[in-house]
Amino acid sequence: MDVPSDKLEIKNKQMKKVLKILLVAILVFSINSIYAQDKNLDNLNKYELKILKLEEKVEKAEFKVQKYEEKIIEADSIMQYGKQNQVDARIQIAFLISEENKYIKKQNKEIKELNKRKKRAD
Repeated sequence: MDVPSDKLEIKNKQMKKVLKILLVAILVFSINSIYAQDKNLDNLNKYELKILKLEEKVEKAEFKVQKYEEKIIEADSIMQYGKQNQVDARIQIAFLISEENKYIKKQNKEIKELNKRKKRAD
Protein backbone atom coordinates (compact mmCIF):
# COMPACT_ATOMS: atom_id res chain seq x y z
CA MET A 1 0.00 0.00 0.00
CA ASP A 2 2.71 2.41 -1.06
CA VAL A 3 1.61 5.95 -1.79
CA PRO A 4 4.00 7.78 -4.10
CA SER A 5 5.64 10.73 -2.37
CA ASP A 6 4.57 13.06 -5.19
CA LYS A 7 0.92 12.28 -4.39
CA LEU A 8 1.60 13.03 -0.72
CA GLU A 9 3.19 16.32 -1.67
CA ILE A 10 0.15 17.17 -3.80
CA LYS A 11 -2.16 16.35 -0.89
CA ASN A 12 -0.02 18.45 1.48
CA LYS A 13 -0.07 21.38 -0.93
CA GLN A 14 -3.80 21.03 -1.44
CA MET A 15 -4.33 20.93 2.33
CA LYS A 16 -2.29 24.11 2.78
CA LYS A 17 -4.22 25.87 0.02
CA VAL A 18 -7.56 24.84 1.50
CA LEU A 19 -6.56 26.03 4.96
CA LYS A 20 -5.35 29.39 3.63
CA ILE A 21 -8.52 29.85 1.60
CA LEU A 22 -10.62 29.08 4.68
CA LEU A 23 -8.71 31.64 6.73
CA VAL A 24 -9.20 34.33 4.10
CA ALA A 25 -12.88 33.43 3.74
CA ILE A 26 -13.42 33.64 7.51
CA LEU A 27 -11.72 37.02 7.62
CA VAL A 28 -13.71 38.39 4.70
CA PHE A 29 -17.05 37.12 6.00
CA SER A 30 -16.28 38.39 9.49
CA ILE A 31 -15.38 41.86 8.25
CA ASN A 32 -18.47 41.93 6.04
CA SER A 33 -20.68 40.96 8.96
CA ILE A 34 -19.13 43.70 11.10
CA TYR A 35 -19.87 46.39 8.52
CA ALA A 36 -23.29 44.96 7.71
CA GLN A 37 -24.40 45.08 11.36
CA ASP A 38 -23.95 48.79 11.82
CA LYS A 39 -22.96 51.33 9.16
CA ASN A 40 -22.89 54.23 11.58
CA LEU A 41 -19.48 55.96 11.52
CA ASP A 42 -19.91 56.92 15.18
CA ASN A 43 -19.36 53.29 16.08
CA LEU A 44 -15.92 53.21 14.45
CA ASN A 45 -14.28 52.30 17.75
CA LYS A 46 -16.48 49.22 18.00
CA TYR A 47 -15.38 48.24 14.52
CA GLU A 48 -11.74 48.76 15.40
CA LEU A 49 -12.12 46.53 18.45
CA LYS A 50 -13.86 43.88 16.41
CA ILE A 51 -11.16 44.07 13.75
CA LEU A 52 -8.47 43.66 16.40
CA LYS A 53 -10.29 40.62 17.77
CA LEU A 54 -10.57 39.21 14.27
CA GLU A 55 -6.87 39.79 13.68
CA GLU A 56 -6.12 37.91 16.89
CA LYS A 57 -8.33 35.06 15.73
CA VAL A 58 -6.54 34.99 12.38
CA GLU A 59 -3.16 34.89 14.13
CA LYS A 60 -4.35 32.00 16.30
CA ALA A 61 -5.66 30.19 13.22
CA GLU A 62 -2.36 30.75 11.40
CA PHE A 63 -0.52 29.35 14.42
CA LYS A 64 -2.75 26.27 14.31
CA VAL A 65 -2.12 25.90 10.58
CA GLN A 66 1.61 26.08 11.22
CA LYS A 67 1.35 23.36 13.88
CA TYR A 68 -0.62 21.15 11.46
CA GLU A 69 1.93 21.77 8.72
CA GLU A 70 4.70 20.69 11.11
CA LYS A 71 2.73 17.55 11.94
CA ILE A 72 2.28 16.83 8.23
CA ILE A 73 6.01 17.23 7.64
CA GLU A 74 6.77 14.94 10.59
CA ALA A 75 4.28 12.33 9.36
CA ASP A 76 5.77 12.53 5.87
CA SER A 77 9.27 11.95 7.22
CA ILE A 78 8.03 8.97 9.24
CA MET A 79 6.41 7.55 6.11
CA GLN A 80 9.65 8.02 4.16
CA TYR A 81 11.56 6.24 6.93
CA GLY A 82 9.05 3.39 6.83
CA LYS A 83 9.34 3.11 3.06
CA GLN A 84 13.12 2.95 3.31
CA ASN A 85 12.85 0.23 5.96
CA GLN A 86 10.48 -1.67 3.68
CA VAL A 87 12.99 -1.50 0.82
CA ASP A 88 15.80 -2.64 3.13
CA ALA A 89 13.68 -5.53 4.40
CA ARG A 90 12.89 -6.66 0.86
CA ILE A 91 16.59 -6.64 0.01
CA GLN A 92 17.38 -8.69 3.10
CA ILE A 93 14.57 -11.16 2.31
CA ALA A 94 15.87 -11.58 -1.24
CA PHE A 95 19.36 -12.23 0.13
CA LEU A 96 18.05 -14.79 2.63
CA ILE A 97 16.05 -16.56 -0.07
CA SER A 98 19.11 -16.81 -2.30
CA GLU A 99 21.18 -18.14 0.63
CA GLU A 100 18.44 -20.66 1.40
CA ASN A 101 18.41 -21.84 -2.21
CA LYS A 102 22.19 -22.24 -2.16
CA TYR A 103 21.95 -24.25 1.06
CA ILE A 104 19.18 -26.47 -0.36
CA LYS A 105 21.26 -27.15 -3.48
CA LYS A 106 24.25 -28.02 -1.31
CA GLN A 107 22.15 -30.35 0.84
CA ASN A 108 20.67 -32.05 -2.23
CA LYS A 109 24.16 -32.55 -3.63
CA GLU A 110 25.32 -34.10 -0.36
CA ILE A 111 22.25 -36.36 -0.22
CA LYS A 112 22.94 -37.58 -3.76
CA GLU A 113 26.53 -38.24 -2.83
CA LEU A 114 25.48 -40.20 0.26
CA ASN A 115 22.97 -42.22 -1.81
CA LYS A 116 25.72 -43.07 -4.30
CA ARG A 117 28.02 -44.20 -1.47
CA LYS A 118 25.19 -46.27 -0.01
CA LYS A 119 24.57 -48.01 -3.35
CA ARG A 120 28.30 -48.72 -3.71
CA ALA A 121 28.44 -50.19 -0.23
CA ASP A 122 25.55 -52.56 -1.00
